[in-house]
Amino acid sequence: MKKDVYNHEGRYKTWKEDAVLYGIDGLTKENSDMVLRYLIDMETGTNISIKNKKGARSYPRLNNLKQRMRQLLILLQNRGVTNIIQVTDSQINALFNDMRSGAIATKNGEAYRSAGDYAKVFASFWHWWMKVNRKVGIGIIDLTEDLDKSSPEGRFVYITKEQLDLMLPYLTEEEQIIICFIFDTLIRAPTELMSMKVNNVFIKDGQVWITIPKEISKITNFERRFNLLYCGDALIEYIAKKGLKPNDYLFDFKHSLLTEKLHKVGKQLFGEGVSDPSAGGKYEELSMYDFRHAGAVHYRILASKNAKITLDSIRQRGGWSDFKMLNYYTKFIGIDGSIDKNDLIIPEDKTKMEKEIEELKKNDSLMAKKFMGLLEILKQHPEEMKIIFKENKKEIRELFVSC
Repeated sequence: MKKDVYNHEGRYKTWKEDAVLYGIDGLTKENSDMVLRYLIDMETGTNISIKNKKGARSYPRLNNLKQRMRQLLILLQNRGVTNIIQVTDSQINALFNDMRSGAIATKNGEAYRSAGDYAKVFASFWHWWMKVNRKVGIGIIDLTEDLDKSSPEGRFVYITKEQLDLMLPYLTEEEQIIICFIFDTLIRAPTELMSMKVNNVFIKDGQVWITIPKEISKITNFERRFNLLYCGDALIEYIAKKGLKPNDYLFDFKHSLLTEKLHKVGKQLFGEGVSDPSAGGKYEELSMYDFRHAGAVHYRILASKNAKITLDSIRQRGGWSDFKMLNYYTKFIGIDGSIDKNDLIIPEDKTKMEKEIEELKKNDSLMAKKFMGLLEILKQHPEEMKIIFKENKKEIRELFVSC
Protein backbone atom coordinates (compact mmCIF):
# COMPACT_ATOMS: atom_id res chain seq x y z
CA MET A 1 0.00 0.00 0.00
CA LYS A 2 1.29 3.47 -0.87
CA LYS A 3 2.21 5.64 2.08
CA ASP A 4 0.27 8.91 2.20
CA VAL A 5 3.41 11.04 2.45
CA TYR A 6 1.61 14.36 1.98
CA ASN A 7 -1.47 13.41 4.05
CA HIS A 8 -3.65 13.90 0.97
CA GLU A 9 -6.63 12.09 2.48
CA GLY A 10 -6.63 14.05 5.73
CA ARG A 11 -6.14 17.39 4.00
CA TYR A 12 -8.92 16.73 1.49
CA LYS A 13 -11.46 15.60 4.09
CA THR A 14 -10.73 18.55 6.35
CA TRP A 15 -11.01 20.97 3.43
CA LYS A 16 -14.27 19.36 2.26
CA GLU A 17 -15.89 19.67 5.71
CA ASP A 18 -15.15 23.39 5.80
CA ALA A 19 -16.20 23.90 2.17
CA VAL A 20 -19.57 22.20 2.72
CA LEU A 21 -20.27 24.31 5.79
CA TYR A 22 -18.93 27.67 4.70
CA GLY A 23 -18.37 27.45 0.94
CA ILE A 24 -15.05 27.46 -0.90
CA ASP A 25 -12.96 30.46 0.11
CA GLY A 26 -12.84 33.17 -2.55
CA LEU A 27 -15.62 31.75 -4.76
CA THR A 28 -19.18 32.91 -5.33
CA LYS A 29 -21.90 30.61 -4.00
CA GLU A 30 -22.75 29.42 -7.51
CA ASN A 31 -19.15 28.54 -8.31
CA SER A 32 -18.53 26.99 -4.89
CA ASP A 33 -21.60 24.75 -5.13
CA MET A 34 -20.69 23.64 -8.64
CA VAL A 35 -17.11 22.71 -7.69
CA LEU A 36 -18.30 20.74 -4.65
CA ARG A 37 -20.86 18.90 -6.74
CA TYR A 38 -18.17 18.03 -9.28
CA LEU A 39 -15.68 16.83 -6.65
CA ILE A 40 -18.25 14.65 -4.86
CA ASP A 41 -18.91 12.86 -8.16
CA MET A 42 -15.17 12.48 -8.72
CA GLU A 43 -14.85 10.85 -5.27
CA THR A 44 -17.21 8.07 -6.34
CA GLY A 45 -16.37 7.97 -10.03
CA THR A 46 -19.83 9.18 -11.08
CA ASN A 47 -20.56 10.92 -14.40
CA ILE A 48 -17.04 10.39 -15.69
CA SER A 49 -16.67 11.42 -19.32
CA ILE A 50 -16.11 8.66 -21.88
CA LYS A 51 -12.85 10.46 -22.72
CA ASN A 52 -11.47 9.95 -19.20
CA LYS A 53 -10.38 6.98 -17.14
CA LYS A 54 -13.21 5.39 -15.16
CA GLY A 55 -13.33 4.98 -11.40
CA ALA A 56 -13.07 7.07 -8.25
CA ARG A 57 -10.31 9.65 -8.19
CA SER A 58 -7.48 9.34 -5.67
CA TYR A 59 -7.03 11.85 -2.86
CA PRO A 60 -3.93 13.36 -4.51
CA ARG A 61 -6.00 13.86 -7.67
CA LEU A 62 -8.93 15.34 -5.70
CA ASN A 63 -6.62 17.82 -3.99
CA ASN A 64 -5.18 18.78 -7.37
CA LEU A 65 -8.65 19.25 -8.87
CA LYS A 66 -9.97 21.39 -6.03
CA GLN A 67 -6.87 23.59 -6.00
CA ARG A 68 -6.79 24.16 -9.77
CA MET A 69 -10.56 24.61 -10.10
CA ARG A 70 -10.54 27.21 -7.33
CA GLN A 71 -7.69 29.14 -8.97
CA LEU A 72 -9.37 29.04 -12.40
CA LEU A 73 -12.69 30.26 -11.04
CA ILE A 74 -11.05 33.12 -9.13
CA LEU A 75 -9.37 34.23 -12.37
CA LEU A 76 -12.70 33.99 -14.22
CA GLN A 77 -14.52 35.87 -11.46
CA ASN A 78 -11.97 38.68 -11.88
CA ARG A 79 -13.24 38.82 -15.47
CA GLY A 80 -16.89 38.94 -14.47
CA VAL A 81 -17.79 35.23 -14.68
CA THR A 82 -19.62 34.61 -11.40
CA ASN A 83 -21.19 31.30 -12.50
CA ILE A 84 -18.90 28.82 -14.29
CA ILE A 85 -21.71 27.12 -16.20
CA GLN A 86 -22.40 30.43 -17.97
CA VAL A 87 -18.86 30.87 -19.30
CA THR A 88 -18.44 31.23 -23.08
CA ASP A 89 -15.84 29.65 -25.35
CA SER A 90 -14.32 33.08 -26.09
CA GLN A 91 -13.96 33.82 -22.37
CA ILE A 92 -12.32 30.49 -21.53
CA ASN A 93 -9.97 30.60 -24.53
CA ALA A 94 -8.95 34.17 -23.72
CA LEU A 95 -8.20 33.15 -20.13
CA PHE A 96 -5.83 30.33 -21.11
CA ASN A 97 -4.15 32.42 -23.81
CA ASP A 98 -3.42 35.13 -21.24
CA MET A 99 -2.10 32.54 -18.76
CA ARG A 100 0.34 31.26 -21.38
CA SER A 101 1.46 34.70 -22.57
CA GLY A 102 2.00 36.12 -19.10
CA ALA A 103 -0.80 38.67 -19.37
CA ILE A 104 -2.05 36.81 -16.30
CA ALA A 105 0.98 36.04 -14.16
CA THR A 106 1.74 33.77 -11.23
CA LYS A 107 2.75 35.08 -7.80
CA ASN A 108 6.34 35.13 -9.07
CA GLY A 109 5.34 37.40 -11.96
CA GLU A 110 5.85 34.66 -14.56
CA ALA A 111 3.58 33.14 -17.21
CA TYR A 112 1.78 29.96 -16.15
CA ARG A 113 4.03 27.06 -17.20
CA SER A 114 1.19 24.76 -16.12
CA ALA A 115 -1.48 26.42 -18.28
CA GLY A 116 -1.89 23.14 -20.16
CA ASP A 117 -2.58 21.30 -16.90
CA TYR A 118 -5.21 23.89 -15.93
CA ALA A 119 -6.79 23.44 -19.37
CA LYS A 120 -6.97 19.67 -18.83
CA VAL A 121 -8.66 20.19 -15.46
CA PHE A 122 -11.23 22.53 -16.98
CA ALA A 123 -11.83 20.02 -19.80
CA SER A 124 -12.43 17.26 -17.25
CA PHE A 125 -14.90 19.47 -15.38
CA TRP A 126 -16.72 20.58 -18.52
CA HIS A 127 -17.06 17.04 -19.90
CA TRP A 128 -18.51 16.01 -16.53
CA TRP A 129 -21.03 18.86 -16.78
CA MET A 130 -21.94 17.79 -20.31
CA LYS A 131 -22.60 14.23 -19.13
CA VAL A 132 -24.69 15.38 -16.16
CA ASN A 133 -26.93 17.33 -18.54
CA ARG A 134 -26.97 14.63 -21.21
CA LYS A 135 -28.57 12.26 -18.68
CA VAL A 136 -31.59 14.56 -18.43
CA GLY A 137 -31.81 15.21 -22.16
CA ILE A 138 -30.03 18.56 -22.26
CA GLY A 139 -27.27 19.19 -24.77
CA ILE A 140 -24.29 21.31 -23.72
CA ILE A 141 -21.79 22.71 -26.23
CA ASP A 142 -18.23 21.42 -25.79
CA LEU A 143 -16.14 24.50 -24.98
CA THR A 144 -12.89 22.52 -24.81
CA GLU A 145 -12.39 21.55 -28.46
CA ASP A 146 -10.12 24.52 -29.23
CA LEU A 147 -8.22 24.55 -25.92
CA ASP A 148 -4.47 24.11 -26.05
CA LYS A 149 -3.80 21.40 -23.45
CA SER A 150 -0.10 20.99 -24.22
CA SER A 151 2.51 21.65 -21.55
CA PRO A 152 6.13 22.78 -21.93
CA GLU A 153 8.81 20.25 -21.10
CA GLY A 154 9.38 20.12 -17.39
CA ARG A 155 12.19 22.09 -15.80
CA PHE A 156 14.63 20.23 -13.58
CA VAL A 157 18.10 20.49 -12.06
CA TYR A 158 20.59 18.36 -13.96
CA ILE A 159 23.16 16.61 -11.77
CA THR A 160 25.82 14.28 -13.19
CA LYS A 161 27.06 11.16 -11.40
CA GLU A 162 30.31 13.01 -10.67
CA GLN A 163 28.44 15.94 -9.11
CA LEU A 164 26.35 13.55 -7.03
CA ASP A 165 29.56 12.02 -5.65
CA LEU A 166 30.83 15.50 -4.75
CA MET A 167 27.67 16.12 -2.69
CA LEU A 168 27.94 13.00 -0.54
CA PRO A 169 30.38 14.35 2.11
CA TYR A 170 27.91 17.16 2.86
CA LEU A 171 25.10 14.72 3.70
CA THR A 172 24.42 12.30 6.53
CA GLU A 173 24.81 8.57 5.91
CA GLU A 174 21.05 8.12 5.55
CA GLU A 175 20.75 11.11 3.22
CA GLN A 176 23.54 9.68 1.06
CA ILE A 177 21.69 6.36 0.76
CA ILE A 178 18.45 8.15 -0.13
CA ILE A 179 19.75 10.23 -3.03
CA CYS A 180 21.93 7.41 -4.38
CA PHE A 181 18.92 5.10 -4.20
CA ILE A 182 16.79 7.56 -6.18
CA PHE A 183 19.53 8.05 -8.78
CA ASP A 184 20.08 4.28 -9.09
CA THR A 185 16.43 3.17 -9.19
CA LEU A 186 14.77 6.20 -10.86
CA ILE A 187 12.07 5.85 -8.20
CA ARG A 188 9.60 8.70 -7.71
CA ALA A 189 10.38 10.66 -4.56
CA PRO A 190 9.04 11.02 -2.01
CA THR A 191 5.80 9.12 -2.80
CA GLU A 192 7.11 5.79 -4.10
CA LEU A 193 10.39 6.13 -2.21
CA MET A 194 8.77 6.39 1.23
CA SER A 195 6.33 3.57 0.46
CA MET A 196 9.15 1.06 -0.07
CA LYS A 197 9.59 -1.62 2.61
CA VAL A 198 12.56 -3.74 3.62
CA ASN A 199 10.92 -6.86 2.15
CA ASN A 200 11.06 -5.15 -1.26
CA VAL A 201 14.84 -5.66 -1.18
CA PHE A 202 16.38 -9.06 -1.94
CA ILE A 203 19.58 -10.79 -3.07
CA LYS A 204 19.69 -12.57 -6.44
CA ASP A 205 22.78 -14.09 -8.10
CA GLY A 206 25.02 -12.19 -5.72
CA GLN A 207 23.44 -8.81 -6.53
CA VAL A 208 21.01 -6.60 -4.63
CA TRP A 209 17.60 -6.32 -6.31
CA ILE A 210 14.42 -4.42 -5.48
CA THR A 211 10.76 -4.77 -6.31
CA ILE A 212 8.58 -1.68 -6.65
CA PRO A 213 5.01 -3.01 -6.25
CA LYS A 214 2.39 -1.72 -8.65
CA GLU A 215 0.27 -0.67 -5.66
CA ILE A 216 2.67 2.15 -4.77
CA SER A 217 3.28 3.36 -8.31
CA LYS A 218 2.02 6.85 -9.06
CA ILE A 219 0.84 6.16 -12.60
CA THR A 220 1.81 2.83 -14.05
CA ASN A 221 -0.05 -0.32 -13.11
CA PHE A 222 2.83 -2.78 -13.28
CA GLU A 223 5.47 -4.11 -10.94
CA ARG A 224 9.09 -3.05 -11.47
CA ARG A 225 11.90 -5.41 -10.55
CA PHE A 226 15.60 -4.84 -11.22
CA ASN A 227 19.11 -4.92 -9.77
CA LEU A 228 20.87 -2.00 -8.10
CA LEU A 229 24.05 -0.83 -9.81
CA TYR A 230 25.47 1.79 -7.46
CA CYS A 231 24.06 1.52 -3.95
CA GLY A 232 23.25 -2.17 -3.38
CA ASP A 233 25.93 -3.01 -0.81
CA ALA A 234 25.49 0.30 1.01
CA LEU A 235 21.73 -0.31 1.22
CA ILE A 236 22.20 -3.75 2.79
CA GLU A 237 24.61 -2.27 5.35
CA TYR A 238 22.10 0.54 6.06
CA ILE A 239 19.28 -1.96 6.72
CA ALA A 240 21.48 -3.99 9.07
CA LYS A 241 22.78 -0.94 10.94
CA LYS A 242 19.26 0.44 11.44
CA GLY A 243 18.01 -2.99 12.57
CA LEU A 244 15.05 -2.77 10.19
CA LYS A 245 12.55 -5.65 10.02
CA PRO A 246 10.96 -7.00 6.80
CA ASN A 247 7.70 -5.03 7.19
CA ASP A 248 9.40 -1.77 8.19
CA TYR A 249 9.47 1.12 5.77
CA LEU A 250 12.89 1.36 4.13
CA PHE A 251 13.09 5.13 4.69
CA ASP A 252 11.38 7.24 7.32
CA PHE A 253 12.46 10.89 7.27
CA LYS A 254 11.18 14.44 6.92
CA HIS A 255 11.28 14.93 3.16
CA SER A 256 10.75 18.69 3.45
CA LEU A 257 13.89 19.01 5.61
CA LEU A 258 15.97 17.02 3.12
CA THR A 259 14.70 19.21 0.30
CA GLU A 260 15.79 22.34 2.18
CA LYS A 261 19.23 20.82 2.73
CA LEU A 262 19.58 19.89 -0.94
CA HIS A 263 18.79 23.51 -1.88
CA LYS A 264 21.64 24.71 0.34
CA VAL A 265 24.17 22.07 -0.72
CA GLY A 266 23.39 22.57 -4.42
CA LYS A 267 23.90 26.32 -4.15
CA GLN A 268 27.02 25.98 -1.98
CA LEU A 269 28.79 23.52 -4.28
CA PHE A 270 27.66 24.58 -7.74
CA GLY A 271 26.56 28.20 -7.42
CA GLU A 272 23.37 30.09 -8.21
CA GLY A 273 23.35 29.51 -11.96
CA VAL A 274 21.27 27.22 -14.16
CA SER A 275 22.44 23.62 -14.03
CA ASP A 276 22.03 23.12 -17.78
CA PRO A 277 20.33 25.28 -20.45
CA SER A 278 18.16 22.39 -21.62
CA ALA A 279 17.13 21.44 -18.07
CA GLY A 280 16.42 25.01 -16.95
CA GLY A 281 16.55 24.39 -13.20
CA LYS A 282 18.92 26.28 -10.88
CA TYR A 283 21.19 24.42 -8.47
CA GLU A 284 19.55 26.20 -5.52
CA GLU A 285 16.26 24.52 -6.56
CA LEU A 286 17.70 20.99 -6.28
CA SER A 287 15.19 18.46 -4.94
CA MET A 288 14.96 14.69 -4.48
CA TYR A 289 12.96 14.37 -7.71
CA ASP A 290 15.85 15.83 -9.70
CA PHE A 291 17.93 12.74 -8.95
CA ARG A 292 15.30 10.66 -10.77
CA HIS A 293 15.72 12.88 -13.84
CA ALA A 294 19.51 12.87 -13.50
CA GLY A 295 19.61 9.09 -13.16
CA ALA A 296 17.46 8.67 -16.26
CA VAL A 297 19.80 10.91 -18.28
CA HIS A 298 22.77 8.92 -16.93
CA TYR A 299 21.26 5.59 -18.03
CA ARG A 300 20.30 7.06 -21.41
CA ILE A 301 23.92 8.07 -21.99
CA LEU A 302 25.08 4.58 -21.02
CA ALA A 303 22.56 3.04 -23.43
CA SER A 304 23.91 5.16 -26.28
CA LYS A 305 27.34 3.62 -25.69
CA ASN A 306 26.38 0.06 -24.81
CA ALA A 307 23.81 -1.87 -26.84
CA LYS A 308 23.29 -4.30 -23.95
CA ILE A 309 21.47 -1.55 -22.03
CA THR A 310 18.10 -1.39 -23.78
CA LEU A 311 15.67 1.51 -23.73
CA ASP A 312 13.02 -0.96 -22.57
CA SER A 313 15.06 -1.73 -19.45
CA ILE A 314 15.34 2.01 -18.64
CA ARG A 315 11.63 2.58 -19.32
CA GLN A 316 10.68 -0.29 -17.04
CA ARG A 317 13.11 0.88 -14.35
CA GLY A 318 11.60 4.36 -14.33
CA GLY A 319 8.02 3.11 -14.39
CA TRP A 320 7.04 4.82 -17.64
CA SER A 321 4.26 3.29 -19.74
CA ASP A 322 5.68 4.71 -22.98
CA PHE A 323 8.87 6.25 -24.38
CA LYS A 324 7.82 9.91 -24.15
CA MET A 325 10.25 10.75 -21.34
CA LEU A 326 13.08 8.69 -22.83
CA ASN A 327 12.60 10.54 -26.12
CA TYR A 328 12.99 13.77 -24.15
CA TYR A 329 16.21 12.55 -22.53
CA THR A 330 17.51 11.47 -25.95
CA LYS A 331 17.04 15.03 -27.17
CA PHE A 332 18.40 16.45 -23.92
CA ILE A 333 21.78 14.74 -24.31
CA GLY A 334 21.98 15.58 -28.02
CA ILE A 335 22.04 12.09 -29.51
CA ASP A 336 21.72 12.34 -33.30
CA GLY A 337 20.68 9.76 -35.90
CA SER A 338 24.14 8.56 -36.91
CA ILE A 339 24.85 4.83 -36.93
CA ASP A 340 28.32 3.28 -36.91
CA LYS A 341 28.48 0.78 -39.78
CA ASN A 342 30.48 -1.56 -37.53
CA ASP A 343 27.43 -1.79 -35.29
CA LEU A 344 25.53 -3.45 -38.15
CA ILE A 345 27.79 -6.51 -38.01
CA ILE A 346 26.50 -9.09 -35.54
CA PRO A 347 29.13 -10.34 -33.04
CA GLU A 348 29.34 -13.85 -34.57
CA ASP A 349 30.06 -12.52 -38.06
CA LYS A 350 32.54 -9.99 -36.71
CA THR A 351 34.50 -12.70 -34.87
CA LYS A 352 34.56 -14.91 -37.98
CA MET A 353 35.80 -12.03 -40.15
CA GLU A 354 38.52 -11.14 -37.66
CA LYS A 355 39.79 -14.76 -37.68
CA GLU A 356 39.84 -14.85 -41.49
CA ILE A 357 41.79 -11.57 -41.59
CA GLU A 358 44.36 -12.99 -39.20
CA GLU A 359 44.75 -16.08 -41.41
CA LEU A 360 45.24 -13.89 -44.47
CA LYS A 361 47.91 -11.90 -42.64
CA LYS A 362 49.77 -15.13 -41.80
CA ASN A 363 49.47 -16.41 -45.39
CA ASP A 364 50.58 -13.07 -46.81
CA SER A 365 53.68 -13.16 -44.63
CA LEU A 366 54.54 -16.68 -45.81
CA MET A 367 54.01 -15.83 -49.49
CA ALA A 368 56.11 -12.69 -49.15
CA LYS A 369 59.02 -14.75 -47.81
CA LYS A 370 58.75 -17.17 -50.74
CA PHE A 371 58.63 -14.29 -53.21
CA MET A 372 61.72 -12.64 -51.71
CA GLY A 373 63.55 -15.97 -51.90
CA LEU A 374 62.63 -16.33 -55.56
CA LEU A 375 63.99 -12.86 -56.34
CA GLU A 376 67.30 -13.69 -54.63
CA ILE A 377 67.71 -16.81 -56.81
CA LEU A 378 66.91 -14.69 -59.89
CA LYS A 379 69.72 -12.28 -59.01
CA GLN A 380 72.28 -15.08 -58.50
CA HIS A 381 71.42 -17.16 -61.60
CA PRO A 382 69.95 -14.82 -64.22
CA GLU A 383 70.67 -16.93 -67.29
CA GLU A 384 69.31 -20.17 -65.81
CA MET A 385 66.16 -18.35 -64.59
CA LYS A 386 65.49 -16.99 -68.11
CA ILE A 387 65.30 -20.54 -69.42
CA ILE A 388 63.02 -21.63 -66.56
CA PHE A 389 60.73 -18.63 -67.12
CA LYS A 390 60.53 -19.30 -70.86
CA GLU A 391 59.62 -22.97 -70.40
CA ASN A 392 57.18 -22.40 -67.49
CA LYS A 393 55.71 -18.95 -68.29
CA LYS A 394 52.09 -19.81 -67.41
CA GLU A 395 52.87 -21.47 -64.06
CA ILE A 396 55.22 -18.66 -62.96
CA ARG A 397 52.64 -15.98 -63.88
CA GLU A 398 50.07 -17.71 -61.67
CA LEU A 399 52.63 -17.90 -58.88
CA PHE A 400 53.28 -14.13 -59.03
CA VAL A 401 49.54 -13.42 -59.02
CA SER A 402 49.04 -15.55 -55.93
CA CYS A 403 51.86 -13.72 -54.17
